[in-house]
Amino acid sequence: MGSRARRVLLDLAVQAVHVTSQSMIYAYRPDAGSRVIGGYMIFYSAGSAAGALASTAVYSVAGWGAVCLLGAAFSLLALAVWALSARRSRLATRRCSRNPGSEGMAIRQ
Repeated sequence: MGSRARRVLLDLAVQAVHVTSQSMIYAYRPDAGSRVIGGYMIFYSAGSAAGALASTAVYSVAGWGAVCLLGAAFSLLALAVWALSARRSRLATRRCSRNPGSEGMAIRQ
């Protein structure tokens, strides 16, 4: 596959991620979709900038292999944050099901 085709494929994948994420945001908060998507795009851009700066600095010091390790470390960190968030959400759901009428309590804790 040529370089141009790979770039087009990568761009299509990034656009698919944005469409999927924005669809999930609208499904979760249709009343605040524009505000939440604005925040999503700000953090996406900030994360892209931080990744570009970090990978450039790491590449200049340790080469391409270290950049790959940095990407793996960022991915593992994201996985850990997701796992902790999912666990916390499951615990909150269990607390609410044990105490009917306390739906707001678990979220505040």
